[in-house]
Amino acid sequence: MPSWLTAIVNQLKKRRAEYLFPERKYQVTLAHPLFSVSNPSGELFEASLNCLEKIEVITTDAGPWAADVWYVFSFSSGTISFPQGAMGDKAAVDYLLSLPDFNELQFILAMSSSDNARFLCWQKAE
Repeated sequence: MPSWLTAIVNQLKKRRAEYLFPERKYQVTLAHPLFSVSNPSGELFEASLNCLEKIEVITTDAGPWAADVWYVFSFSSGTISFPQGAMGDKAAVDYLLSLPDFNELQFILAMSSSDNARFLCWQKAE
């Protein structure tokens, strides 16, 4: 295939992925103890995992037309949320699964939900 045609095909694949998977426009970065998320507008939200208070999973009935699973990390300074499928979300999910007293049942219920619901998966011990 000529290089100019390869370039066009690659550009079309990229546009298709952005259209089909808008969640990829979020970037999640976990560099312990710093946790950050940049959204599609380019805004950057950062917090220290040392200040983490709770983690929830919010599900909606909007899928597959919109992101229907959201992770919400609540810190003493505010919340940071990102959709399932965001770039780098695997590291954040691996982190939350490793937390002591993580509620696996709530996480499983969240992952199987197609309704509008909120699941508390972890909360800092009092």
